[in-house]
Amino acid sequence: AFVLCKCDLAPTTVELPELRVRRQVMRTIRHVGRSRLDAVIIHWPICLDKVADDIEHKTARRGCWRGLEALVDEGLIGMIGVSNWTVELLDELLTYARIRPAINEIEFSPVCCQKDLVAACYKRGIVAVGYSPYGSCWMALYRRECCNLEWSLTNLLEDETVKAIAAEVGATPAQVLLRHSLQHGVVCIPKSSKSERVIESAKVFDVSLSAARMARLDALSDPRRGVKASIEAHLKIIASPKYHWDAETSGVEVK
Repeated sequence: AFVLCKCDLAPTTVELPELRVRRQVMRTIRHVGRSRLDAVIIHWPICLDKVADDIEHKTARRGCWRGLEALVDEGLIGMIGVSNWTVELLDELLTYARIRPAINEIEFSPVCCQKDLVAACYKRGIVAVGYSPYGSCWMALYRRECCNLEWSLTNLLEDETVKAIAAEVGATPAQVLLRHSLQHGVVCIPKSSKSERVIESAKVFDVSLSAARMARLDALSDPRRGVKASIEAHLKIIASPKYHWDAETSGVEVK
């Protein structure tokens, strides 16, 4: 199995980023019972705690990347990358990265069709990995009110356009959505605890979508959604008086 994990950022007043990422990675290695991790990516380009200004976010990003590079040098990580980073943030990273990021994991689906960001990733030699291929958004599900989110919870599996295309090509709505990501060059990461759905997803390579059908799916894109909007919403969540984050117990999310 390929084990990809995520680390988070904290202000330097809480913990030095190089030490923080080492602590998180070493703890995860112990938890999963492996000698190394295949990949580790920075979950968000912002500290998950309140900060005084943007400089703290930038300092944490740079320090964390240095820490990840050191862990690669030691053979504890195979590759490193990022998640939810804009083109501007990728270019900032590339000014100081000794080891280039291999991955940028972003939300991608017909309703959040970030084609320009995907193209920018590949132009820089970075693979675009897409989460939420069925259009769901965790902020819309759990945190919509506290960040005044402009969009509601979306389930593209029930979308009429998606269902119509699925009927036309003899596929399921899930297969159509996964194929949409793949044909845009995005490595999609669907998740299911049901074996029959895992098998269904694996058959996506038997499906093909014409340019006209891809265009119909692309037309579902909501211009309000994307990496920049997600970061802004996340910052509003962090600023909320109801928000609580334990910097000491937070760690690496394993996929």
